[in-house]
Amino acid sequence: MLEIDRNDPFVRLVERLRYKNPAVHRHYKTPWPKHCYMPMVVPELLHKKGYKYTVTIDYDVFAADARLLDELDSVKGVGMIRVYPKECWDDEAPQRLEPHERGELLRGYPAFFDRDALALMKNAAGPGGYAFRDGTNYGVLAFNNQRMAAVRWSTWCGAVANATGGYMSGGQDLINLAVGRTDVDVHYLDARHNVQLAFPAEQHQQKASRGWMGAPYCAYGFATPLAAAAAAASGDRATAYAPVSMAHFVWLDKPWTTNAEGLAANFPEKSKPWIVVASAFWFNEWRAFVRTTFLKDEFNPDVLRPLAAPLHAYVSTVRAVHCLDSPRGRALACGANRSRADERWPAGYDVAAVRASGVRLLGEAAWRNKLPGR
Repeated sequence: MLEIDRNDPFVRLVERLRYKNPAVHRHYKTPWPKHCYMPMVVPELLHKKGYKYTVTIDYDVFAADARLLDELDSVKGVGMIRVYPKECWDDEAPQRLEPHERGELLRGYPAFFDRDALALMKNAAGPGGYAFRDGTNYGVLAFNNQRMAAVRWSTWCGAVANATGGYMSGGQDLINLAVGRTDVDVHYLDARHNVQLAFPAEQHQQKASRGWMGAPYCAYGFATPLAAAAAAASGDRATAYAPVSMAHFVWLDKPWTTNAEGLAANFPEKSKPWIVVASAFWFNEWRAFVRTTFLKDEFNPDVLRPLAAPLHAYVSTVRAVHCLDSPRGRALACGANRSRADERWPAGYDVAAVRASGVRLLGEAAWRNKLPGR
């Protein structure tokens, strides 16, 4: 077991800047715990013990296979999936967006638009330079321990934290800022290694843009969750597992949520803001794993029982459509057209093909009329 010293300089720095600063605390109403930042010190510690790679996995990630091991040799610095387009952090991004989307960016990511903070990070990065890169979801990360030790990664992350004054909602903000150091190679993992699933839960319409796949981010990783939702709709295990190596139960209720059955029964009426909702299939897979792996008295019986809700998957086009389509046939990213996509997006949002897969579409007609150029 690896123990992280509570007095580690980086851990103490984050605690002081992020959790003991009243202004920062007020800005983030639901702060992630400080433990979210601790993986940044692990690669150097494991390097000292002779380990070549570090893989960090969030507690709400369900590993379906071990294919990630096949990609580790390609990780020369940091390995992560591609989610947030770098266009979201450029100077013009707020001006390209609608007012509510602009506010989402500036309130959610203040450090990314602080020119003083950027200058400090560029200075701390040294001769290698600094430039924003496409960001990620923090749920699955890989590190080359030798390279992390060579660049003194935790010290660099401390410099990033200092530059931001603690304005980082969690470890995800930190990694997305830290990979801007251009002498640290970033290998973008196949999106199958962090497939972010949304399960039905009631959300206020005004919060719709907060989904990473929706506006303004129009995330790069949309194609794989869409494929996962379509596959899950089949109800066939082999089909459902085909596009998924790591199933990540993001944002919404988890497989161990005791009222998940009621949530599933009330969908879709209570979940239209969310773009992709993989069915109860993945909840049931997690629960089946627990039933066969752990002692029954270690879990509440309510989280061991399979969900009886229909094994449907849904795609809400309320947010998806204008992200996937643009006048030039390219993926949108914070109001900008990407010249190159890291993975094939469904061409022009091929509604017919998606419907044929068994996915139920919500809000399609009304929103297709609002596409740019229509």
